[in-house]
Amino acid sequence: MESPISTSTTSQPSVSAISATTVPPVTVPTDPTEALAVLTETTDPTQIEAAIEAIAANLETLTAEQLDEIAATVSAAPVEVKRAFESEVNIFGGGLDNYVPADSNVTVGQRRALVAVGAVLVAAPAVVGRRK
Repeated sequence: MESPISTSTTSQPSVSAISATTVPPVTVPTDPTEALAVLTETTDPTQIEAAIEAIAANLETLTAEQLDEIAATVSAAPVEVKRAFESEVNIFGGGLDNYVPADSNVTVGQRRALVAVGAVLVAAPAVVGRRK
């Protein structure tokens, strides 16, 4: 008697072969230019975190144009990316004056100006009071 179950001679690709072809490899940026490209092109949290770390590690070596480009890119990013960026980078350290922090409507540079004006206004009444 023959068995009702037929056997096939074609092989099916393994799960690891399918996942290896459909999932792109994680690229770890090594310089700020690559990191900026990763920030603009991906939504993968692991890649975004690696890109932010690369930027933070090289912040002192970046040109003003690169810092402006990073500020513009991260300012337009989702809040989660902004928070990760702010936890790694001192945004008030200089060079990121055009960056708009999470939960804010003003840039870092505008915030500095507001703080300076506030300090002057607080000190001004004390100076005027002494002249009388």
